[in-house]
Amino acid sequence: MIPQGENEKLKRFIIVLLVLIAAFAVYVEIVNRNSINMTYRQKLLKAVYPALMWFTKLTGKNTKELGGNKQPPVSFYSLKGLLNNGDTLDFADLKGKKVMLVNTASDCGYTNQYTDLQKLADDYKDKLIVLGFPANDFKEQEKELMKR
Repeated sequence: MIPQGENEKLKRFIIVLLVLIAAFAVYVEIVNRNSINMTYRQKLLKAVYPALMWFTKLTGKNTKELGGNKQPPVSFYSLKGLLNNGDTLDFADLKGKKVMLVNTASDCGYTNQYTDLQKLADDYKDKLIVLGFPANDFKEQEKELMKR
């Protein structure tokens, strides 16, 4: 049996917890008010991601910067990539052009950025090459694409 004083503390804790959960749910909806066709899971990830990045920066995790005169093990221009249509893209063909590499995940909260990336690629098609690489790191979102 729980003593009377402990019972009151437990009730207050549960009430505070429920209020925090409700406030977080409202926050998620406010952050995503302009997000269309997103699942609640995607909205939740989009709302939590900035806090996660802030926390990792605060704790010093994943903040190591590469610098100095380190040379890559292989030249960027010696690489090849597989295009969606099955053709091979030789990165040597990209010499002299600015290239933006984008790690994509089609089932995350930031898929609305695809439109912006396409606009960027279209607006600067003579100056910039945007290459998107699907990441299968996020709960195997790209499993079907990775089979190819």
